[in-house]
Amino acid sequence: SVRVRWCNRTYMITFAFSVISIGNNAFGGATSLAFVTFAAGSTLTSIGNFAFDGATALTSITIPASVTTIGPQAFQNTTALTFVTFDATSTLTTIGNYAFLNARALTSITIPASVTSIPEGAFYGATALTSITIPASVTSIGDLAFQDATSLASVYFLGNAPATIGITPFLNTAPGAKALIRSGTTGFTTSGTPALWNGLAVEVVADTPMPAQTPQLAETGASEPIALGVMASMSATLVASGMFLLHRRRKLG
Repeated sequence: SVRVRWCNRTYMITFAFSVISIGNNAFGGATSLAFVTFAAGSTLTSIGNFAFDGATALTSITIPASVTTIGPQAFQNTTALTFVTFDATSTLTTIGNYAFLNARALTSITIPASVTSIPEGAFYGATALTSITIPASVTSIGDLAFQDATSLASVYFLGNAPATIGITPFLNTAPGAKALIRSGTTGFTTSGTPALWNGLAVEVVADTPMPAQTPQLAETGASEPIALGVMASMSATLVASGMFLLHRRRKLG
């Protein structure tokens, strides 16, 4: 089931623990969707293609540990999305192409240690992104992965350089953007002034700390919800495209 709660002109959705999939384009164009939460013990495994594309009021989301796949363009054009937090025990393995395209408010993110590839255009145009932590498990970074992330200044690598690097993954990031690496790691350019690796200035540091992530719920300005919503009876798998349109057609209250 899904619980919908309205607060003035925006609404929150809480997914029950039994929901295992959010379908393709489920909340595409849901411009009033401000908050997404998941019940304790969530069994969600996948977030579909374009699932939250254009959800321009969405400010934060914590991805449950059970999620293994985020589909292509799942969060593209979520222009208010500031915090994306992964559970410490995340089992995420796949991030789709252009998953966070034009997520222009996203400031930092730590990729889970279960991920092996950062795909094509994953954070293309994420103009507020200042830092990202890449785990040792990542062996490839795709074409244009961080292109036009114009504020990206610090890329923390927790392991060796990924073996496969696509076309211009760090083009047009912040001037002087750095690859911060641990002593003894391999595959990075360490000679030259500055030493450059795929356009990033390489700096060896004693440790590569993970930037703190503090998810916050933005204030909506409403002291009480206008309507406490709907408990929708749904199958465990949400596969219908355009599910948001279905919610909008139903009477809430």
